[in-house]
Amino acid sequence: MSAPFSKAAWTAHKIARAATLYGVSEIIVYDTPSLSHESTPDSSKSNSSSGSSSSSSNGKRLTGYLNYFITPSYLRKQVFGSELSDYDAAQKFPKLSSLPFLSHSGKYLVGISVPRRIEKLKGKAAGKRKKKGQLAEEKLTTYINIGAEKYLQLSNGVKVPIHSRVIVNTESNAVVTATEAFDVARNRKVRGDAAFWTPEGFGYTVRHVAAFGQVFTESPYPDGYKYTAWAPAREAADLPALNVITPLAESSFLKTGVPQADPKEDVPVLLVFGPWHDLSATILADQENFAGLDQAEPLFDGRLATSQAPSIEASVLNALARIDGL
Repeated sequence: MSAPFSKAAWTAHKIARAATLYGVSEIIVYDTPSLSHESTPDSSKSNSSSGSSSSSSNGKRLTGYLNYFITPSYLRKQVFGSELSDYDAAQKFPKLSSLPFLSHSGKYLVGISVPRRIEKLKGKAAGKRKKKGQLAEEKLTTYINIGAEKYLQLSNGVKVPIHSRVIVNTESNAVVTATEAFDVARNRKVRGDAAFWTPEGFGYTVRHVAAFGQVFTESPYPDGYKYTAWAPAREAADLPALNVITPLAESSFLKTGVPQADPKEDVPVLLVFGPWHDLSATILADQENFAGLDQAEPLFDGRLATSQAPSIEASVLNALARIDGL
């Protein structure tokens, strides 16, 4: 196995461990265009982001490894297909101990919802325009891939969004919560449908974006992220961005939550990692989503104190530990 692939697997495993330990709900890997250095990941607390190189190959590789580490062995062939051998380096790393479903072999299994087979329409029906209700219906499914020869079909006509990770009771063919299946507490800082969102112990979701604006426009949260913070590491003390972006009172986050938000409300927070030079260039390069923006600083509501973490994976763990309880 080549060194770059082994290093990518090692980096991804460190980030995955930190993310599952501190209840991160999503990791976003973003590309840094026109930069020659190797990819570096970024992360967020109710979400996470990572930086990559000018080509998206490094970002896709990191995304793949992050997915690999939260995918049960019985689903990897279905998830990765012919590319499974590309992740051989990941097999050398231990399972994430905070994810009980990775080692679970009882009646509760994690599966991926898949579209039902739709027969090809013929004659006049083929030319009819589909109604909005029909299109919405096709985004839902009763079929779950659990790595078996046949898909599991949910009972009582229950449907879930396609391409979702769900936990199913294979005896009753019902979608269940992580609390019910694996006896873990729900992450009180993440809201959503208890049947198939991200409770603590169920891991994170991960996506790769080519343009930084997609971090916001493709958010899984209905109302988007309420607070965006930068986590600087090893930046020069005289960097202008450090003075422009408001320092975050990390200790008050533990007690009062996001500024200007109801302390009792769970607020999705996006914590972004990456060297400011790269991050700023990435944001300003996305003119489709940030037309007219000539500085990247206004995109951030606040920042953490600068850390001396030597790597992006160390920076992720350092930042999450400092704001644990958010």
